[in-house]
Amino acid sequence: LDEAQKIKTPGTLVTNAVKALKADFKIAATGTPVENTLVDLWSICDFIVPGLLGSARSFAQSYQTPLKKEETDLEQLGERLRAQIGCHIKRRLKEDVLEALPPKRIVCRKRRMPPEQEARYLAALRGGVEERAPGRNAMLRCLFEIRDISDHPALPDREIDAIPIDRLLATSAKLAETHRCLEEIRERGEKVILFSDRRKTQRLLARLLRECFGVNPSIIHGQTPVHATRSKESRREAVERFQAQPGFHAIVISPLAAGVGLNITAANHVIHYTRSWNPAREEQATDRVYRIGQRRTVYVHLPMAVSDDFKSFDLVIHELLERKRALARASLFPTEQAEISPLELFEHLHEHLPGSSHPLAAESPLGIEDLDTLEPFCFEAAVAALWDAAGYAVILTPRRGDHGADVVARRGERGFL
Repeated sequence: LDEAQKIKTPGTLVTNAVKALKADFKIAATGTPVENTLVDLWSICDFIVPGLLGSARSFAQSYQTPLKKEETDLEQLGERLRAQIGCHIKRRLKEDVLEALPPKRIVCRKRRMPPEQEARYLAALRGGVEERAPGRNAMLRCLFEIRDISDHPALPDREIDAIPIDRLLATSAKLAETHRCLEEIRERGEKVILFSDRRKTQRLLARLLRECFGVNPSIIHGQTPVHATRSKESRREAVERFQAQPGFHAIVISPLAAGVGLNITAANHVIHYTRSWNPAREEQATDRVYRIGQRRTVYVHLPMAVSDDFKSFDLVIHELLERKRALARASLFPTEQAEISPLELFEHLHEHLPGSSHPLAAESPLGIEDLDTLEPFCFEAAVAALWDAAGYAVILTPRRGDHGADVVARRGERGFL
């Protein structure tokens, strides 16, 4: 059974139909045995060896429920699951078994932000910290604005298309570093894919290629048709045109549209201009190039806008992705666990904000006036700390799946929920 993740959901028509097949020996092949929850893996194993992992309910209680607890050791949980599956699973990474694959080089390309970009970045982050109290929406707006400013400080503005390209290069560290990277690739006469999931950023990169390198790139995103129309070329046609072009050429692709179905081994350079918050999705995008049929060394370029005075968005997200990627390789757990959460990213950015006086970063105790500024989960933790100080045994429930109970406090026969 190839693409076995198609039967990841118990009880669906396709899963029931596949499990109804009679066979003396079954093999399930998939590159993503866990896409959403560990129950995905249970469903696949239930097809191969029914009963191996018990019932779906008992399996979820043993393996899925612990994932909701922040203190759970994901690597240990994954090893316990592997031990239970035993010889019935063979996990291989292609770089471990495909000797024909060429080397893959990761190139971190850091450049300091120009003063204009740095000033706008700090203003946006400080504004986000001050407005964070209203909740998740304000935090997300701040993160998206900082992400755009890191890509280019003019991206939040509508008039970016009217700004001359020289001015755009002078005001963005990441765009300037990408320009330099493209020059090096052109000198080598090789091809490159630029990844970004933002339409505005995709158009900016296409403009850079047209005006500075004389290349008219195709842009592949979610609205690019699978089949050609009178006015639009299909994804396949765009890729074929790109691969047929001799020498230096470039194409701009959304990583969301590059997960499956694209084989672009004519390129051996990848530029992740806007980073995905999910390491698995970023690797899937890179694998459009780094796959069977690739004969040249693959270079994965990571342009970053940085500062000498604080840890920038690009640097923080790079470090978080590397940490998540290492954890994903060491264990079997859902990709949603590996994805960087907005809160996690925001806290790391705020931690490195120069002159931060937010109570979460302060060494002095919280005051009553500080409680209104806390993110909801931190407020729950503060309440738990008050009960603990009063001599109660306290449990702070997980962020999700707590059925509305945030803090459990017990002392003797008395208990509070």
